[in-house]
Amino acid sequence: MSLLNRLRIAVALAAILTSTPFSFAAGAINAEPPAAGPLVPYEHVLTISTTSVSGQAELAALWKDKLEPATWQGHAAFRREQANTRPGGTDYVGWFTNVFDTATFQPYFSEHRRKDGLFVRYEFDGLHVRETKSKLDVNSAPRTPPGTPIETVTREFTLSEPVYDYFGGTFGVVFTGIPLRAGLQGSFPALSFSSDGSPVVTRVKYRVSGPENVRNDDCTPVSAWKIETDADADNPVYVYYVTCQTPRVQRLAYRQDDSTVTCEVPAHAPDTGAAQPKP
Repeated sequence: MSLLNRLRIAVALAAILTSTPFSFAAGAINAEPPAAGPLVPYEHVLTISTTSVSGQAELAALWKDKLEPATWQGHAAFRREQANTRPGGTDYVGWFTNVFDTATFQPYFSEHRRKDGLFVRYEFDGLHVRETKSKLDVNSAPRTPPGTPIETVTREFTLSEPVYDYFGGTFGVVFTGIPLRAGLQGSFPALSFSSDGSPVVTRVKYRVSGPENVRNDDCTPVSAWKIETDADADNPVYVYYVTCQTPRVQRLAYRQDDSTVTCEVPAHAPDTGAAQPKP
């Protein structure tokens, strides 16, 4: 499974120097605290809009993003829950759940689950990872009919170095743990998978510019750092906008095939639909 496919799912959801704000020791990740203050809980709803090269806009989807305090085996943690609809819909059909350490952003748990029950889950214990997933691939399999039994498989593996769970759903939140400034560029290690499914550590490269104004949750302008990323030659540039104060991902844009995909606060409040639990 390619890195590009994993990023597409998230929003359905570029020589670069190694970043000096990060240092790595066996079994732990040490990240500098955010430059403008600690990561704080938030909850907002963004729209995912797609515009073709001809300027034709497709129906928008919704992306709910919530961060709240949690604990994991006695450790202070954050839990991030994301959910997305299909274009034009209000019924949530996909979820990402991530639990990570509040001080180091070390991953503890991640899960990507679809409404039809297909899923993949990772449990992290330092460099050791336990993967449990449906036999049918959560990223590529067609929708399964209601009532279809979900067969699962489990494997365990050991990483060569500590990683951030960037591709597993943490995504741009990783950048809230970097003291951002214009001109900063660097990279960090992330868990990914080769075409045959083998786990690999990929370095996600980034560069920072700005700040620029983007639309805040109340539709007023808010100052944000612009962060352009790529992971390898097969990936497009993903552009995150992380607010300078109370850091959070406020906007995301990237190219997909011949279209531009943008996730941002809509000019008018969307119909977010009724609260719907995960299956």
